[in-house]
Amino acid sequence: MRLYCADLLEEFERAVDARASWMLANREEVNKALQEGLRSERLEYLIQEAADTAAQLDSAREHLSLLIRENYPMGLTGGQDA
Repeated sequence: MRLYCADLLEEFERAVDARASWMLANREEVNKALQEGLRSERLEYLIQEAADTAAQLDSAREHLSLLIRENYPMGLTGGQDA
């Protein structure tokens, strides 16, 4: 993939790394917040960061999906047109 779609692969790797780093850095605080509660502004900040990393993953997933659908169409056989 690095030869044919290096930018797309890099986007995916960055998104996965960002999410993993965020989870490792904030796991204890999130668990504590779920058990004991946090100040609302800090909790809102954590929620926004989690949403941002999830959006990066979703964007990378969508770009990969589009690449696959465009280059490897499935469902039609024998040269049939849709």
